[in-house]
Amino acid sequence: MALDVFFATPPPPAITLEPGMSFQARTRRRRTYDMSKVLIDYINMYSGPLPQHIIAALSTFFGIHDEFATQLDEAMMKLAGVGVNDVQEVINDIDA
Repeated sequence: MALDVFFATPPPPAITLEPGMSFQARTRRRRTYDMSKVLIDYINMYSGPLPQHIIAALSTFFGIHDEFATQLDEAMMKLAGVGVNDVQEVINDIDA
């Protein structure tokens, strides 16, 4: 029957380790980028004010003046409860 394929013994591996050899998994080095440096370099490319479409894209990317993000932040602060006033004061100081 066709179901016999699912219960067959698999073939032996093509490469086998010799006795006494151990397998060591190599870890890949994770590449990271400093986005603040990239952003500063990008902004420094312009000698005058940034074009409006760039400002709109950066505002969207970072959630600046986003009504949904503001509502989400307020909802999270209500859930946090104690200490929210301290956090709100710091945010207000930063925004000022």
